[in-house]
Amino acid sequence: MAGLSGVVAVAGWASHGYALGADGTVRAWGNNSTGELGNGWTAGGTSAAPVPVVGLTSVTAIAAGENEGYALRSDGSVWRWGQNGNVPVQVSGLTGVTAIAAARDTAYALKSDGTVWAWGSNTRGELGNGSTAASSTVPVRVSGLTGVKAIGSGDGFSGYAVKTDGTVWAWGDNTYSQLGNGVACTTSSCVSRTPVAVSGLTGVSAVVGNWPSAYALRTDGTVVAWGENRNGRLGNGLDCVNPGPNCSSAVPVQVRDLTDAKAIGIFGGGGYAVRADGTVWGWGDNSSFALGQGVFNYPYYTTVPVQVPGLSGVKAVLEGVALGS
Repeated sequence: MAGLSGVVAVAGWASHGYALGADGTVRAWGNNSTGELGNGWTAGGTSAAPVPVVGLTSVTAIAAGENEGYALRSDGSVWRWGQNGNVPVQVSGLTGVTAIAAARDTAYALKSDGTVWAWGSNTRGELGNGSTAASSTVPVRVSGLTGVKAIGSGDGFSGYAVKTDGTVWAWGDNTYSQLGNGVACTTSSCVSRTPVAVSGLTGVSAVVGNWPSAYALRTDGTVVAWGENRNGRLGNGLDCVNPGPNCSSAVPVQVRDLTDAKAIGIFGGGGYAVRADGTVWGWGDNSSFALGQGVFNYPYYTTVPVQVPGLSGVKAVLEGVALGS
């Protein structure tokens, strides 16, 4: 992207994006309707070129929600902007944070003691603390989680955590079986307000989610998926004819043909994997050309991973933005 160099991490939503520089500063671009750019402008308008998020230095990680941005600083503090706040402010009560993640309207922080904390919307159990309150403006502890080494979320209403034993835990919305605990959605099981174990998963190093599906990277280089399979989101070669079979999986299934993945990412219609050779492979919906397949043919999706053309030396990818090594 023009105007960006020395980038070490990217994050974004459908309408805005963020880049973390090697110098510890953050730049933003896209929609600013609720102050998502964090550069002090009055909310409104857009910026096609990256602009600095003001007042942030020594940043080590970034995350994006639907209307907000988040930054983790080297001192273990977390900062947020957007949702009608046009400059970063510190999230109260959080210290010793080592990683952050964001869902649509909820954010998560992993602390150095292996606990996970959440704040924001709780309409689908996103806080994971058993509460039925609609939201929390201050961080609350996600119930029962200890020994966590990584967290993940995506553009939906669920949270995910990887424990040091390689197991994965999930909470929040289960409308499309995206909790992966073997329980399909019924009137009583479409939400879990506390973490549940994703069925049969071990040896996991990273997890990400997009609203109806989730993906986990295993230490052996394979990738698994669970949740909705519309337009090939699960990448397991099975097509969904809705209504009909193969339209969701309440337990993890293996994404086809990936044995050497080193990173995973999401976009609105599916998933990405970065392979050991630095190439990017994607599966799912290509109606907006998120898979880089420039010809719009029917069907406009793929149920198995295909190589995104023209990319090499990639170390991370998210929402159609690839980060080189």
